[in-house]
Amino acid sequence: MDQKTKLLANSISKLLRRGADRNIRRMINKTNDADVASVLDILYTEARISVFQLIPDPDRQAEILSHLNKKFQMEIAHVYDVGKLQKLLGFMDSDDAADLLGNLPDELSQNILSGLNKDELQEVEELMSYPEDSAGGLMSSEFLTIDESFTVKQSIEKIQGMEEDLISFYIYVINDSQRLVGVLSLKQLLLSRPQDVL
Repeated sequence: MDQKTKLLANSISKLLRRGADRNIRRMINKTNDADVASVLDILYTEARISVFQLIPDPDRQAEILSHLNKKFQMEIAHVYDVGKLQKLLGFMDSDDAADLLGNLPDELSQNILSGLNKDELQEVEELMSYPEDSAGGLMSSEFLTIDESFTVKQSIEKIQGMEEDLISFYIYVINDSQRLVGVLSLKQLLLSRPQDVL
């Protein structure tokens, strides 16, 4: 654990004891999700849950939750009702949601699954069917597709406008019928001339 994480955890602990929730929110807003998760790892259970509940954005909560280890995910999951957990899972990548659901007690997991929409449910259940340490258990169902008519410049602009967690090392090039016509690495894309068509 680095010094920055320790300092941040100490500061948040002190602010929590003083009830300075606004200051904690400000600190969290200035810290990236993986670092917030590292800070939560250090805090004792009650503090971890209190700080997690201070994060106003459920999308951000979901991302931070996906960075936590299994034990701490379970602590937080047991504090929330099924509706709140369904909402958080809706913001998670399907592979992270499947991992979390796989760690929950069966009854709670089934209750949560029953409230997901059809597409989310299908993706998550498919990923949950694989053993955790198999290739299927480690994969995600999200991938990056770009139309074959795009130029390199247009493709880069599209990628820059996307959510960070959807960006991968490979781009799947598709035609008008949504059929795969090729695979391109990000490196290949970046080393090509801007006016070249995929």
